Amino acid sequence: MRISTSMLFGTGTQGLQDLQSDLFKLQNQMSTGRRILTPSDDPIGAWEAQQVSQSQSINNQYISNQDTAVSRLSYMEANLTNLEDGLARIYELAATGKGKGDEQRAALVPELEELLQNVLTLANAKDGTGNYIYSGTMSSTKPFTASGSGIAYAGDQGQQQLRVSSSNVMEMGHNGFDVFMQVKDAQGNQTGSSIFETVQNLIDIFDPTSGVPFDETTRAQLQDQLSVSIDHVANRIASVGTRLNTLDDLKVASKDFDLQYATRLQDLQEVDYTAAISQFSQLQFQLQAAQLTFKQSSQMSLFSIL
Repeated sequence: MRISTSMLFGTGTQGLQDLQSDLFKLQNQMSTGRRILTPSDDPIGAWEAQQVSQSQSINNQYISNQDTAVSRLSYMEANLTNLEDGLARIYELAATGKGKGDEQRAALVPELEELLQNVLTLANAKDGTGNYIYSGTMSSTKPFTASGSGIAYAGDQGQQQLRVSSSNVMEMGHNGFDVFMQVKDAQGNQTGSSIFETVQNLIDIFDPTSGVPFDETTRAQLQDQLSVSIDHVANRIASVGTRLNTLDDLKVASKDFDLQYATRLQDLQEVDYTAAISQFSQLQFQLQAAQLTFKQSSQMSLFSIL
């Protein structure tokens, strides 16, 4: 086989270019810290890294949703606890009115009216983003409005939901109709009276100017209804607490998954600097040797020995 000068020169040049390309690629890997710069570097590893990265992104969205749900449910839990405390005080005042005269019961009316107003304020509470927490899915609609005929609910009976894991879609609280308007006893039966109505009826029988006569039987019934309302709210608090406990468990699991994804991505993508530095030194030595060899061989010709 006849080896021409041009073939010798082309082969040498190509060898130098290949070494320089390998050295440049290794330099990029060490400077970026990434082993896979393009899919062609490791097609299988690149595919797996993409799948792991997508799973990690979805998991991070779950973590974000969990944080949102915890914030909203924690706010509602505090709100319901305040509501429970207010109803407990109203219950005490209802019990205080037993056996008292008109003047003594009338003296309790200002505090009862203030407590009723506080219940309405809690019912119209907003979260940190300015959305009403008891409007159901109508978060921008004020849920309760007072008028001469009583307090009406303007929200819906739905509830905002968030997917907090691949298998769990969680409701972020309770709507106002469920909490305030549809009071249920221990057996799950509706009492037929809202929390607002119960408190207002108590005020009416204690207030001698309301035109509603006082009756001990009615007072006792309203006191019982208040007890049912307190238990009703306590059940809603327990429901919210259960969801918060579930979210705590989900957050632990999600953070474990995030660590696993991050570790796997590190194994797939990050450069082994010890091996890379060794390979870099070897390529440098090879390139220098090849450059020297090419320089010497390219200067050789028949004329140089004549």
